[in-house]
Amino acid sequence: MPLTVFLTVVKGTLPQYLAQYKQLRDRDYPVSRRAIRMIGVLDGSALLHRRLGLGSYTYNLYEALSRIGTEWDWHIVYPYWRRPFHDPESFDGRCAVHRIRLPGSLWRWLFLDGRLSVGMAVPGADIYHSPDPVGAWLKGGLTVLTVHDTLTTHPKWKAQFPPPRPDVPAVAYALRSVGRADRIITVSQSTKTDLLDCTDIDPARLTVIPYGVEPYFRPLAATQAEPVLTRYGITPREYLLFVGRVEPRKNLKVVIETLRLLRDEYGLQPPLVVCNGGWDPGYQEAKTLLEAHDLAAQVQFVPYIEHHDMPALYSQAAAFVYPSLYEGFGLPPLEAMACGRPVVAADAASVPEVVGEAGLLAPPRDPGAFAAAIGRVLTNSTVQDTLRERGLERARRFSWEATARATIQVYRGEAVTDWDDRRSARGAHIESTNAVGA
Repeated sequence: MPLTVFLTVVKGTLPQYLAQYKQLRDRDYPVSRRAIRMIGVLDGSALLHRRLGLGSYTYNLYEALSRIGTEWDWHIVYPYWRRPFHDPESFDGRCAVHRIRLPGSLWRWLFLDGRLSVGMAVPGADIYHSPDPVGAWLKGGLTVLTVHDTLTTHPKWKAQFPPPRPDVPAVAYALRSVGRADRIITVSQSTKTDLLDCTDIDPARLTVIPYGVEPYFRPLAATQAEPVLTRYGITPREYLLFVGRVEPRKNLKVVIETLRLLRDEYGLQPPLVVCNGGWDPGYQEAKTLLEAHDLAAQVQFVPYIEHHDMPALYSQAAAFVYPSLYEGFGLPPLEAMACGRPVVAADAASVPEVVGEAGLLAPPRDPGAFAAAIGRVLTNSTVQDTLRERGLERARRFSWEATARATIQVYRGEAVTDWDDRRSARGAHIESTNAVGA
């Protein structure tokens, strides 16, 4: 931002915010009112973007919080300069919206650096929750952050999966925000373990609360799914489905090698649909590998699909394949199970916590293991039916309402039992591999 523009913005906006902040800081709130209602401030920065990843988590958590947390007054605060808010109706009027009209650079300097408290926008706030580890802070109240993964902070993952354009300031902001937060939510036990491994955070400040899955992720009949698939130009049916960016961490290379093994060793040639697989860092490498194995005609790449259309894509898949080398949580396998699809996933990071006993787990770098598991799914109806039933039952354990209720417990300082299904998932891996359809 040019210096002249920056100074103009500061001159025009900062005095009013400083005056408001001073007024709110010195204001006295009656104990009787505060005993009746709690005031929650939710950071809405992620709602400026598409509902992918962080945006999906933010939207679904806030919708559930505003719906079930009726004893709270909910306020969404976000920096605004040119872009409009994603949902101006603010969840059917259940949340008040506060636009802090500052450019991003000034927002970071004032709020992320801790020069000002977000409490200046909402009088008497009890908690401030940022769904992103890069968050502001609340003076005189509780600051809560959600950490989704440790890709940019843990040395192991940074070395294996370096970002194409390292964002050094964002990493510094994240470490600073996490260091000063009163309570931290991680979305998996794996992420919690990694965060403790790369920081000196007190474990008592951390709570594991998993994602939920939206209720419209459910099995759809072919007559319901066909129009959606046709609209996106998806021609195969009974395909293997891969959802994710075409980047090294998502491990599409193993899926391609699995296709080759299925053809050469099992006599199977299922089509593969790669969703959200447009022009990503590994796209050209994947295309080259497909051509080298004479598999290009067997694979269809589909760019971005609207979130509410994904159940149609899941429901028509023969199996969902998820060989990711690292995930902070891993939402696509959960969505696939909710749609009644067999899941073959990587036995790595947080993925076993999500899949549990409901899917087949394989070492992420072993295409032979993936080919064996997928071959069993495609050729054995007993395996298909068993995994479908297990997946539907497993998915019912995850809901955004449950996530919101546990989050409110964190706000209130109540004890929340960490979600930890790693032990049962490992046992299920052995049982699934040796017993289902054997």
